[in-house]
Amino acid sequence: MKFYKYLVAVTVVLVSVFFGACKDEDLAQDAGVVSLTQEQVQQGIIGLWRLNLHNDTEVLTNDRVFLKFNSDSTAIIYFCVGFDGKTNPAFVENHCTYSVVGTDVSLLMEDIPVLTLPIDNLSHNLLSATNVQSTLQHDMLIGSPRLEFTLAGNYGFDTAIVGMWQGESFTGDSTFGVANHRWEYLADGSYNYYTKIEQAWIPDPTSSNSYFHVVGDWMVSLWTNEPDDHIECWDLSILNNLMTWTARRDNQNPSLVSAAFTMTRVEPVEP
Repeated sequence: MKFYKYLVAVTVVLVSVFFGACKDEDLAQDAGVVSLTQEQVQQGIIGLWRLNLHNDTEVLTNDRVFLKFNSDSTAIIYFCVGFDGKTNPAFVENHCTYSVVGTDVSLLMEDIPVLTLPIDNLSHNLLSATNVQSTLQHDMLIGSPRLEFTLAGNYGFDTAIVGMWQGESFTGDSTFGVANHRWEYLADGSYNYYTKIEQAWIPDPTSSNSYFHVVGDWMVSLWTNEPDDHIECWDLSILNNLMTWTARRDNQNPSLVSAAFTMTRVEPVEP
């Protein structure tokens, strides 16, 4: 009889522990807590990731950061600087290595950590990290922020953009006469800008040193209007012979929340 009572008591304890553990797991799932292993992080981060949210606020198009993780433990960090007028406009492409310890991903340049992502959520198309640490001078990376990235596809826009495009429509804070302008994107990463004068397309004399970069579905344009250098970023889409640029410019000013630019592919300008 004593043995029977002991067995019943042990069974009750084990059942309580089991259901208590299940309850804790359910609460963790309800709270959005995801238990990740180091191996899951190592495998799951491979790909190109686009920064969408910074401390739960949508990132402006000019402020985007892209991270590309390769299977050989190399990585690339892409972002732009120079919008504040205090530094020269530039497209930054930092080639790194990376290591994974637990759920922390560290990107290193010359063996020195420049960006550490404590991963708290990782799925096939979402990566988030809290208390991010960085020595890189970019507003989205400093101050121990929470960052959320989405997986960017292999769109092929870096090659699809090559050719001549004529403006069709523009919405935003400008009265820009888009239909009188063309952009010719070349395979070497440079581009030519044309203005229509009467019936002729003339290379714009005020623009020079014009270059572009495409990372996933993000395009960066750099050009010079003497004496100033300029930079501008757009979220990019190309479908057949239609190209669309969209951008979030200012979260605080409703008139600048979004801008959209469409253009169609045309034949090159005759020399």
